Amino acid sequence: MKRLTILIGVLLLGVPVHSTLPAAQTAVPTRSLYQAASLADIKEIELHIARGTDLNKPDDNQNTALGLAVVTTRLDVVKLLVEAGAKVDTPSRDVPPILIASIQGSRDLVEYLIASGANVEATNTTGMTALIVATEGGYLDIVELLVTNKANVNAKDTRGQTPLSIATARRQTEIAQFLRQHGAEEPPSMLDDSPYGRRGMTPPPEATSVAEPGEAVGARRATTTLQILGDPNEIQVRVAAFPGLREAIAAVDVNSVAEQRNWRQRRTDNRTMLIRAVEKQFVEEMTFIKRIGQGEKAAKTVAAVDALVAARKARSEVIYDDLREERRAAMLAEREATARARSGARSRGRTGQADPLAGNPANDPYAAAPTRPAPRPRPDEAADEPALDAETQSQLQAWLTSDPLDKRDLLGTVHELDLREYDSLRQMAVAEEAKKTAAAIEGLMLARQRRVTDITAKMAEEDERLQRLEERAGTAATPGTMRGRTGRGTTGQEEQGTQRTGRRYR
Repeated sequence: MKRLTILIGVLLLGVPVHSTLPAAQTAVPTRSLYQAASLADIKEIELHIARGTDLNKPDDNQNTALGLAVVTTRLDVVKLLVEAGAKVDTPSRDVPPILIASIQGSRDLVEYLIASGANVEATNTTGMTALIVATEGGYLDIVELLVTNKANVNAKDTRGQTPLSIATARRQTEIAQFLRQHGAEEPPSMLDDSPYGRRGMTPPPEATSVAEPGEAVGARRATTTLQILGDPNEIQVRVAAFPGLREAIAAVDVNSVAEQRNWRQRRTDNRTMLIRAVEKQFVEEMTFIKRIGQGEKAAKTVAAVDALVAARKARSEVIYDDLREERRAAMLAEREATARARSGARSRGRTGQADPLAGNPANDPYAAAPTRPAPRPRPDEAADEPALDAETQSQLQAWLTSDPLDKRDLLGTVHELDLREYDSLRQMAVAEEAKKTAAAIEGLMLARQRRVTDITAKMAEEDERLQRLEERAGTAATPGTMRGRTGRGTTGQEEQGTQRTGRRYR
């Protein structure tokens, strides 16, 4: 009789069944709320809603149901959660849903979240807004939608990047034009954006200084930053003043494809190939500068180019030799480990159990230690090897201690040195009043800056792709699997520390 009364009430008054029946009488979900959201399983989500599951509580990985649903780009799933009480501004893994929708390039989701009260100025932990994210993705329609809804066109993330600086660096002319039309300010300096992964590391203005005469170029890198590049718009004007120069710089820049591809390689250790590609591009650019300097009779600048090319060649050979030696030692150690493992397996195969006389290299206190290559002699121990200069030492350390699968820090170190060396040539050209040569150098510096920005952006895109795959699979990141996003995973090379660098800088 009681059930009949409830049923009549439902039919006459339109009361939802789940609001009248006890939770114990509703169907039990077979998936967690987070799994259902990531799989866009509407029926399972409805069961959780009927049972009163907290829609805003994050899981152990700090994902929210709404954040996972936004990743699927299913508007119907997002609507279901929001209408049932999911908060539109609650971050999922520190990323607000409106940023996730912008990353996914879903204009419909962004529009719905805004209509549902989402804050268009919400940021993640690095200060990125939805507009910055949409600009990075090249989504003009989302950029227009956000700006129409009062998004700040001059917002800055912790790296100092603005939507316009990103659009300019990525040559997104339509987005840049739209942002300018809506009050975006031109970026004052592309160097300040520090595009190679060192967020928040720009020093205060009073810390900026120039190396003293005779001081190593990299001696003050940790505490100072040279203001080398000025307004990129002014550089472009100076380049455009010489007919054909812009096109010539672009032609040299196109040849950097191999270098960029090597920087983005993250599956294997390709550092020996990378340094060859880096130096090949450098030589091509120096040849270009030298040719223009000769045309302007800038003898000192031409001589400086020759000296710089010679110094770089010597430095790269030192680094290349040590990288090759390191790789050879690692391969030898791996072969020895494999041989020991096979020998142990054969012993076990003959007796059906481990051979008690064979010993276990892993835990036998009397077993011989694994064979390691003898360290190379230090400079003060070897009369036939001259000591290395400070900059070579610094670069060698950067190359040898870098994570082979995530070379972001290495990219930053190499890029900073490049800009400093190019600027020394530019100053020489200015002193000789070789205006075209100086403009060419600035144009190449600007092109290099854009390349680094683009390489880093592609690394970040790969990180986002891996993160989305993990979220869809419902798995948590493990050390070493998300190198670009979490820093560095533990590798055998890192465990060895500086021992593997041999004689160079112990």
